[in-house]
Amino acid sequence: YKLRAIDFHRKQDTLHKLRQKAAFRNPDEFYFNMHNSHTKDGVHMKKTGKQRFKKEIVDANTQDLNYLTMKRQQEQKRIESLQS
Repeated sequence: YKLRAIDFHRKQDTLHKLRQKAAFRNPDEFYFNMHNSHTKDGVHMKKTGKQRFKKEIVDANTQDLNYLTMKRQQEQKRIESLQS
């Protein structure tokens, strides 16, 4: 009985400390992992990277295409100015 009671009280103390820590936390606190996870039925789950990576790849390709277009225009202007 005593071992079970000690274990029970240890768990209760841990829960009490965690509740206190949650109550005193800074509401402005931010971690990047907050964007990469969500809760489902009260359990923290990591977001799957497939959707996120597809969007990042599309954005990167668009930026690359814009960069190459800009560089091509610069070179064309330079060539035109040298030919004049």
